[in-house]
Amino acid sequence: FGHNQGLYHPYPDQPTRIMNAILLPTARQMTAAECQAWHSTAPNPGSVIGACPFQQLTAQKDHSDTVFTSTATITYAVTVQNPGYFTVTNVVVSDTIPAKSSHVPNSTSSTDITGAGITAQATPPLNDFPNTPTGPFSLPPQGEVTITYQVELGQVDPGEVLCSKLVVTSDSGETVEVVDYDIVDPLKSYGPVIM
Repeated sequence: FGHNQGLYHPYPDQPTRIMNAILLPTARQMTAAECQAWHSTAPNPGSVIGACPFQQLTAQKDHSDTVFTSTATITYAVTVQNPGYFTVTNVVVSDTIPAKSSHVPNSTSSTDITGAGITAQATPPLNDFPNTPTGPFSLPPQGEVTITYQVELGQVDPGEVLCSKLVVTSDSGETVEVVDYDIVDPLKSYGPVIM
């Protein structure tokens, strides 16, 4: 495949060339560094445009509630996955909570880190997540970890949009962002009415 793309084997004077001498069973996809080198290799005619498509991390953010109202307690679940075939190191997860909400103390927990060839390993350092980032930690190939926590909403207005943002970074050079929008239930968020 590499030769068909016009690539060459690496030499000491040209280390950005990415062809390897042998085909490894584990080398089933390009790393981010290899992909960037492929983009910048002179013989490459530029047939691949834009960012490298070989994503190392994915992330999602779910919540347990479908109805957001004043004083509601909401459970969030943040899941980070490594779908690739290489260990991703120095993973750092940052998360913001919606305005007019506060983190419920002692509500943060994490699953063990799983992955190819392992059943479980130590959970990531939770610090004061989500108020501060958690990490760094490593995700093995096919690895996954889920962090859950709770927030309590304050007094919110009917129809108000609540926004929170999840950001995951790592040594792979990727930044994965997930923005979560929720609308306060207009029928259940009014305060008491004095007649």
